[in-house]
Amino acid sequence: QNRFACLVAESTEEKVGKEVSEIVGVVEVSIHCDVDVLRIMTGDEYAYVCCMAVDPAHRRQEVATELLVGANEVAKTWGFNAACLHVYDANKSAVACYERSGYKTKQTNAPWSIPVLGKATKMLMIKN
Repeated sequence: QNRFACLVAESTEEKVGKEVSEIVGVVEVSIHCDVDVLRIMTGDEYAYVCCMAVDPAHRRQEVATELLVGANEVAKTWGFNAACLHVYDANKSAVACYERSGYKTKQTNAPWSIPVLGKATKMLMIKN
């Protein structure tokens, strides 16, 4: 069964007498079955959270946290007790956000060079 959800966070403001909404964040949830991740998870597939993006003007306002709450709820409605994601350790603010939301690092890969981030380690984080 194909399962995919794109969650969108909106901000609504009143401008010139009418309500205007703008997208301030997004996150995707889908079902994956990567063998390396399944060595850590139980079952033959898992809920995977990815492509988190929050508008810079709306960061540090709990947008990402609320998107993660929604992503975890979607995973639960699909019958999963856990969700996982990958993040680079160089993305300190994302790692901190995921940790505050209950994700724990379960696996790290050897550091490798990423043009935008420099040397970074890819981390697998899981929330049960």
